[in-house]
Amino acid sequence: MFVAKNINIQFGDQKILTDATFSIQAGERIGLVGRNGSGKTTLLKMFANRQGADSGKIELDKGKTVAYLPQELVIASDRTVFEEAFDAFEDLAELEAERNRFEECVEAGVCDLEKYAEVCEKLLHANPDAARAETVKILKGLGFDEEAQQKPVAELSIGWRMRVLLANLLLRKADFYLFDEPTNHLDIVAKEWFLEFMQESRCGFMLVSHDRFFLDHLCEKVCELSLGRMNWYRGNYSAFEVLREERVTQVRAAAENQQKMIAKKRATIDRFRAKATKAKMAQSMMKELAKVELIEAEPEDAKLEFRFPMGERSGEYPLRLDDVSFAYGDKKIFNDVNFTVRRGSRVAIVAPNGAGKTTLFNVIVDKLKAGVGDIVWGDRVKTAYFEQEQIQVLNPKATVFEEVLSSTPGVTEQDVRRMLGAFLFPGDDVFKKISVLSGGERNRVAMTKVLLQKANVLLLDEPTNHLDMHAKDVLLRALQKYEGTIVFVSHDQDFVNRLSTHIVDLQLHGTHVYEGNYESFLSQLSLAAGTAQGSSSTQGAGHVESADDRKRKKARNAVVREMRKKVGALERRVKKLELEISKKSEELYDSKLNVEKRKALDDEIAALQTELAETQKQWEELVSKL
Repeated sequence: MFVAKNINIQFGDQKILTDATFSIQAGERIGLVGRNGSGKTTLLKMFANRQGADSGKIELDKGKTVAYLPQELVIASDRTVFEEAFDAFEDLAELEAERNRFEECVEAGVCDLEKYAEVCEKLLHANPDAARAETVKILKGLGFDEEAQQKPVAELSIGWRMRVLLANLLLRKADFYLFDEPTNHLDIVAKEWFLEFMQESRCGFMLVSHDRFFLDHLCEKVCELSLGRMNWYRGNYSAFEVLREERVTQVRAAAENQQKMIAKKRATIDRFRAKATKAKMAQSMMKELAKVELIEAEPEDAKLEFRFPMGERSGEYPLRLDDVSFAYGDKKIFNDVNFTVRRGSRVAIVAPNGAGKTTLFNVIVDKLKAGVGDIVWGDRVKTAYFEQEQIQVLNPKATVFEEVLSSTPGVTEQDVRRMLGAFLFPGDDVFKKISVLSGGERNRVAMTKVLLQKANVLLLDEPTNHLDMHAKDVLLRALQKYEGTIVFVSHDQDFVNRLSTHIVDLQLHGTHVYEGNYESFLSQLSLAAGTAQGSSSTQGAGHVESADDRKRKKARNAVVREMRKKVGALERRVKKLELEISKKSEELYDSKLNVEKRKALDDEIAALQTELAETQKQWEELVSKL
């Protein structure tokens, strides 16, 4: 579908791609990964024809359509949400407008009836009712109820406008999609709907995402941008991590051996230079050495070896919410919220967008006042708060080091340098100006400031926003080492799963607290759904479910259905992998194979076996929860 030849892209001294030649087939589902600044967005823009390469060319098969979703785009529109999404059916909208013009002419008695009939015939075949129903369905899946679909787009936040754009693109049914962080503005419910929609779709795509859960369940191939190269791997993100580690280890070993060889040759050259009879040979060896192409190895990942400065230990229960309610005017956001946070726990607050998760968080940090109820802080509590907008209030004129040091009195310069190094600001990077940093880098600066405040309770609102996979892993390891208490909100399922010890499930009429991580929470929901179904048949006709009960049961049933779908998808993948391994194993017995091709085939089989083992492990974990 795409064929790229000899692509070169460079920004200043940074090489994004060097002489890259590759092809992408129709229907391929590719995760595009790499550290912040590696060129992922640049590559998507190039495929979308929004940006050119310095040299080389990209060819797209004739008749194929491509749709591109950028990270952020301000939609300036006076139309409603439904109208903006329905605009995907451009031809249909034009036909309807033309029909309306003809109908006005009919009333005036000056109409070409033959052309009018032709337009009506075209509309009949276009099936506008089906198009409208599909628009409603997709908007609903992305979180727009009937009332919200009639709202003007101009009244929406950027995040909700991006959902409208996503709906419009999905309705276009392109042959290939280019998604740049499509889940950034989706809550967990909308994300799960989008995941299911894409799993059932036949389109191909290239997807940039920092959501490991999403990449694992959707992608069949991973392309990593690193050091100006594109490294391709078969399988999902988990398989990629295993295969990448093997490749990086091999490359580092090769680079180390090469450096040893170069050092030996240089020593020999130095010895030969000292002898007049061998000076000519030394010059020849120097020329040979100059032609050696150096092996560039991946830099070592940062290891977080840092003990956070902790203040006084808090009391046993640092935070308690008693019957907390909140409303905007007559609109209730949540009622009767009750939960207690124990010292040392890591509590994630989860809820669909619009259910009041951020509002509850703002009530806890005293940005909003609860209408009813009490927020009770325990003894000796010192809090530090990371908010989504915090990265916007960093001083752009300060260096990274100055910004962190100025806001952390009592912390030594050495500790600041150590912490910044742990958060991927090594060496002289700490002297970069805030103004030149990317969103992810600013996020890391803001988080460093929070973690150095000697707080015993951390309150974190979407701490992984703008972070790439590696930075997110660094943050995760840091927070897992933290000895205090954490209360946080995040749309990143993998991050929630790996950090949380408790889940607070926020509903309109109260909260449910679950011990364990996010997977345990889903498992408990599934179990509760099964229990509810079993008991409902014994309660008789006199039992009346509340609206909340019905919503909760529906959500739990949806979780079970989703888990069963994933089990089915994994089973199909296992069969496909086993078949591929069998076929390639048979090819090994071909006597015509030379050593090089046999080695390549062995490597392919090993990669497939790694992916098979990972897929079987995922299948076993899911089945155990059903």
